[in-house]
Amino acid sequence: MQPYIYTEARRTYDTGVAFLHPLYYDWPEEDAAYTSKGEYVFGEQMVVAPVTKPRESNTLLSRENVWIPKGEWIERASGKHFKGPQTVERTFSIEQIPVYLKAGAIVPGQPPMQYTGEKPVDPLIVTVYPLVDGQASSYTVYEDASASEAYKRGVCAWTKIEAKQNGDELTVDVDPVRGSYPGMLEQRGFEIRLPADWPPQKVTANGAALELVRTDGKPGWHFEGNTLTTVITVPRSSVHNKTHIVVSRAAGSLASRQKLDGFAGSIARLRGAYDSINTILAFARPPDTLIDAMQTGDRLHYRPETARMEMARFSGVYTKAMADVQGLVNETNVPEDELEKKIAHEWNQSSTVQERAERYKLYLGRAKALLEDGAPKQ
Repeated sequence: MQPYIYTEARRTYDTGVAFLHPLYYDWPEEDAAYTSKGEYVFGEQMVVAPVTKPRESNTLLSRENVWIPKGEWIERASGKHFKGPQTVERTFSIEQIPVYLKAGAIVPGQPPMQYTGEKPVDPLIVTVYPLVDGQASSYTVYEDASASEAYKRGVCAWTKIEAKQNGDELTVDVDPVRGSYPGMLEQRGFEIRLPADWPPQKVTANGAALELVRTDGKPGWHFEGNTLTTVITVPRSSVHNKTHIVVSRAAGSLASRQKLDGFAGSIARLRGAYDSINTILAFARPPDTLIDAMQTGDRLHYRPETARMEMARFSGVYTKAMADVQGLVNETNVPEDELEKKIAHEWNQSSTVQERAERYKLYLGRAKALLEDGAPKQ
């Protein structure tokens, strides 16, 4: 996120307003902006709600009340949409950070690096969150040499990025760079990431069609099924030229986007339930329905053209997985001595039979609770 943070730091320099600041700076008329003291604004595009409550032992999830400001916001961890102002109760695993982005937010990023400035930012990663029909958004990325105060004299560069949604067609424009600084890249590639949306039927960059590819980094596009993210890799070109990308989706995609709401969160809970049952593999195996539902994202990665079919069946197979896990839980509802007898000869022999029975019920109950938490809306 360094390109985003650096740009927001420049905004702080220009305006005197820290890019990390309380909610009431932006929503002074809202009482919740003063009482939601754990949350903060992180630059133009984000609100962050840190997890401060302990995990529940039965799910290993933390529950937090999150205030959503006015407008439409997208929860990065789950892909779920919220309309504010409202307060919602949300659950998070230790791997999930509660970050909320404005609809249409454009967030620049860079490939992983060992330290700041290890290598040039090439490609520039641009994440564009879903826009509503007719919406346009923009963000201007700031760069300089970072080794002197020459930026105070205007020795720096700005790159404007614009996105527009028109029906089922999205356009992303990267304008020619304005300004320059010593060591500035003269050529650069771009990686455009479009999360929580349907895969495209067609993608073009500067009028040339891009093909579906299976390898990251090659010019073209691919689909990350677990987060429903289209990743478009644009070949390197002069930063002084405009890059124009058009993403065309099947008719009706925009109107049916609500079918995707929270899908990434459901996949995360399926994975958590699978891992929980795997812990007691000696006694219970993850049901085939659970594995089937969990692998939906993998199938979408390899065959994005099946997205309509996969999403149409996802809720049903998820429900069956919940029922099958409930069946495993029901099998533990027997007298303690009977359950202990069932597992006495298996599992970790360093523990007592009673401890094994308790762990058996704990992990099955955890899988059930995780699935209930991530159940897609019917």
